[in-house]
Amino acid sequence: VYGAWSINITIKRVVYSDNLRRKHLKALHILFLQTLNPFVFLYCPFIIIFIPSILSLDWHVPEKIVDIMIHFFPINNAIIILSMTDEYRSTLLKR
Repeated sequence: VYGAWSINITIKRVVYSDNLRRKHLKALHILFLQTLNPFVFLYCPFIIIFIPSILSLDWHVPEKIVDIMIHFFPINNAIIILSMTDEYRSTLLKR
């Protein structure tokens, strides 16, 4: 969060070229998505599983969804980096 906040402040305060400003904004988006990634794929499944168990509900449907979400976490982090970074994306598209 601190890194994203400092990038945002720097973009607004310092005069950069348009190309460098775009790269800073892209880095800000990558940081935001990487911050959101564990919340969506680790903490939300934890909440989905343990809230019904605390309330003594017999709710087995979301267990499969939660299992998939937890296992998708490391793959999603790599997808964020590969899709948002131009160098990685161009290398993947060439191959």
